[in-house]
Amino acid sequence: MLSLKEKFAVFRLRNMSFFYRLLGRYQVAIDYLQKITQTAHASDRDWWHLGLLLSQLERWEEAAQSFQKAVQISRRKAQYLYWLGTAQENLGNTAEAEVLYDEAVLGNYGTALAAKGHILMKKEIYEEALELFREYLKTSPKDTEVLNAAGLCFFYLGDTDKAGHYLGQALALKPRDQTISHNLGLTYIRQQKYPEALQIYENMDQHHDKEICKSMAFCYGCVEKWEESLQYYRKALEVDPDDPETKLNMASIYAKNGESTRALEILKDLLLSNPQDTDILNNLAWTYENLQLLEEAEHNYWRSLALSPGNPYVIYNLACCLKKQEKYLEAIDILEHLGKMKGWQKIAWTTIAQIYEGLEAKSLAVDYYNKALGLE
Repeated sequence: MLSLKEKFAVFRLRNMSFFYRLLGRYQVAIDYLQKITQTAHASDRDWWHLGLLLSQLERWEEAAQSFQKAVQISRRKAQYLYWLGTAQENLGNTAEAEVLYDEAVLGNYGTALAAKGHILMKKEIYEEALELFREYLKTSPKDTEVLNAAGLCFFYLGDTDKAGHYLGQALALKPRDQTISHNLGLTYIRQQKYPEALQIYENMDQHHDKEICKSMAFCYGCVEKWEESLQYYRKALEVDPDDPETKLNMASIYAKNGESTRALEILKDLLLSNPQDTDILNNLAWTYENLQLLEEAEHNYWRSLALSPGNPYVIYNLACCLKKQEKYLEAIDILEHLGKMKGWQKIAWTTIAQIYEGLEAKSLAVDYYNKALGLE
């Protein structure tokens, strides 16, 4: 039993810790609480508050020990289980964290639903994560972090309409949030809503973030605003001058803007350090094709195809290049191969039909047009 003097001493230490926590001086607040936890007078709440303070400083191992002490004194308090789970998760012990979150959920601590959902999301188990997020949002519908996470789950599952719905809700609640804005922008890009994506990005502050610059450049390219696209690719290169993806995309825009010679310079330079990159070779071939250097184009398409034999984009580009050179039999042979690939039948059969139509082989042209329409 504590004497009145001892009770006052503990009361004073708790108040001093609370005062310094309010000031953001977490280490001083920790020092005061540890004077209590070093005695036999520490309560479960003392250990819990100590764990919270240690968490603020990301001292997760010490925090886990403090939360464990709180749980040992009172395991019925679900918030202690939740915070012990959080510490274990930050220490990389996700299996232990999941068990603790499950126990916290049974104790009606809803935040644990979202915490376990985030773990499942990291494991790419999106359907189960969504179930937890949606259950949590029934009681906390304005939690922007969870709305954002739910939107991303739908995005990864390919449901961009629902992704846009949740991300839109999150952004409405937190309009200046750069992460949510970028995720909604990416969703619009996936939906090919490039003007809407640009509207999101143009309202953002981080126009010097590499990924945002690349997304803006891509959108401007898709709406054929070549100069604006190049401007943002240049900004991305200011952040990361050696990023091959940015240089590759920039070369593509130069080619589309009629600056094929400049595009070739970039692509040849990229090829020196990435001689087996199929995307670089494909773009190099396409640029040669734009310059009407069809033999060079064909050569590089074949090089690209040798490195990625099943790439339908390269196969189709090569077939079109062969067609331009009037190498019709080779083009048809390649297109027949393309027609066996899922999602490419219509374009393959239509292109073969056009070749036969140009050769005045009308019966064969009709046959392939019918195949393209699914009428065979």
